[in-house]
Amino acid sequence: MKLITFSCRYLALLVLLSLTNLAGANPYSNNELDWAKVLQLSSEQQQQIKIIENDYRTQHKNLKSGDCLLKDESLAKASKLKQLMHQDIHNILTHTQKQQAAELIQTQHRQMQLGHAREVAHQLTLDKAQRKAFLDAIEDVEYSYQWPLN
Repeated sequence: MKLITFSCRYLALLVLLSLTNLAGANPYSNNELDWAKVLQLSSEQQQQIKIIENDYRTQHKNLKSGDCLLKDESLAKASKLKQLMHQDIHNILTHTQKQQAAELIQTQHRQMQLGHAREVAHQLTLDKAQRKAFLDAIEDVEYSYQWPLN
């Protein structure tokens, strides 16, 4: 169970990193999506997202360079900032864009989960029955990710 939790957190981190520069994603990369293109974001939406991201970065830097907070308190404040940023970005999207993004995030997470699960199964040198049971268990895990990643 700890392995699945670690894998899910790792996957969430990877997706978050790929979403951090949403409006300027490289359309030529195989690993990143051009969210602006996929969701057909208007130039106004793209500009609003850039402003939100820049504001978040500034607040995060201020948090890091501010008072010497306890580590747990600092992490909690950083997490709250991320949640607020995600909510602000989410509020910019139309209903259709929210649906498209949610479907795409679900698909991407599924693919990443299964890819990581296959790698773990390989590293553990599981036999066919164990591998099948492990991959089936990963398939059965239900998540409800939203864009941007919550």
